[in-house]
Amino acid sequence: MATNHTEHYGLSQWEATDAVLRTDFNEDNAKIDAELARLEKEKTNLSTFGVIVDTLSATNGRLNDLTARVEALEAKM
Repeated sequence: MATNHTEHYGLSQWEATDAVLRTDFNEDNAKIDAELARLEKEKTNLSTFGVIVDTLSATNGRLNDLTARVEALEAKM
């Protein structure tokens, strides 16, 4: 069993005198797998958010163009 663990994820860090156990590796792999899955989900959410921001920005640009055209037409009246 590992005497020490990493600061952020609690992964096993063995001393020379520690017994290395398969369960330590399995627990570490489960932690790594869970974090990778969380990061993938976060990346997907950020990607979706970026698409929404781009769409809103384009829509805002079109609305500004339409507003300018309406104002120009009103000025001619």
